[in-house]
Amino acid sequence: MSFADLQEKTSAATSRFNELSEQIKGLESQMNANGELQKQIVNYAKTRAVYVDYRKAGYSKKFRAEHEADILIHQAAKKYFDSQGITKLPSVRALREDYAGLLEQKRKAYAAYKQVRSDMRELQNVKANVSYLLDIPAGQEMQLDTQKSR
Repeated sequence: MSFADLQEKTSAATSRFNELSEQIKGLESQMNANGELQKQIVNYAKTRAVYVDYRKAGYSKKFRAEHEADILIHQAAKKYFDSQGITKLPSVRALREDYAGLLEQKRKAYAAYKQVRSDMRELQNVKANVSYLLDIPAGQEMQLDTQKSR
């Protein structure tokens, strides 16, 4: 294997590592959003009855004072749905199934990530050792390869 091949393999392994890292971060972000939506739906459902009673009471200050925590939780959930542009709430069951699917994708991606990370580290170590043995200063590796190919 030539030094150019080693550099190419190291670069490819690093790129794959970065791709998997970004994929995992994206999945985690989706999982967090899903979890937050589930939490807000549960809060909304738990406090809906109190808020309906509050509306029936004509937005009474006395009623609000008695049930302030539930009303604020309900309003915060409604505000979250509005900020996300959600008009029809999905079922918690569907969200949990979606979350489970995302979790499975993350587990598979993480297994591949660990393997690619190991391969990348090994290739980087080999490349660094070869560079040291050939006395190639960092940054001049590419120049050396282009000169050899001429």
